[in-house]
Amino acid sequence: MANALIPTIAVGLAAPSDAHGIQDVFYWSWITTYPSAEFGITVEDIEYRYQDRHSIERIGRTQERIILECPAIILLVAKDGNSVVGLCRIQPGKDSHFLQSLYILPAYQGRGIGGMLWKEAQKYLSPCFPVKLWVTTYNARAIRIYERWGFAKQGTSFLSPQLQMRNGSRFPLYEMIRQPKPAP
Repeated sequence: MANALIPTIAVGLAAPSDAHGIQDVFYWSWITTYPSAEFGITVEDIEYRYQDRHSIERIGRTQERIILECPAIILLVAKDGNSVVGLCRIQPGKDSHFLQSLYILPAYQGRGIGGMLWKEAQKYLSPCFPVKLWVTTYNARAIRIYERWGFAKQGTSFLSPQLQMRNGSRFPLYEMIRQPKPAP
């Protein structure tokens, strides 16, 4: 009977029909993870960033990106039934790969969904190349997960060149790299 309470999660490539759910995963993940008084990142700035997340234009842009970016950028989603509950964006490269995003709805965190997405993502990446990612310095939970998956911090933190909030605050980031496993 207890197993009936555990949702069945399916992981696969995103479809244009997933755009609304993808926007919600981004919003709820950001709003619960990134506010930081120390770094001047406010809930209001995040809400401003995502205020149009359900607009026809924003959904249309998300749908277009899903169609046009693949296979240069792979967007995977984790779904509970028809609801998107997590996502993973990866950019395969010629000599290294980049894990752009890995977000799970707060209510679904701690259930192994991130691991399911990462396992599926690796099918699109050459095991011969390193995988890089950026993670906020104060997201200790994500850092621990990435370290468990074999990623290691590189150097010192830096301010994101792309992620600037309306108030001018920038996200402090670490670069993490997972080196390829040596051939047997």
